[in-house]
Amino acid sequence: MGVLIPILVIGGLVIVYILSYALNKNTPIPEECLEIVDSTKCESCHSFTCTYKK
Repeated sequence: MGVLIPILVIGGLVIVYILSYALNKNTPIPEECLEIVDSTKCESCHSFTCTYKK
């Protein structure tokens, strides 16, 4: 019983992380924020996981 609680807590945190990541990735960027993004800054960024670039 003493080992079950830490496993459930860690498993719950992993599930919350995966769900929040999936929900955040599927949420569209608000129109107001798209106007703020500077295209030259996006061209100099080398992040392949950036959600601004499409």
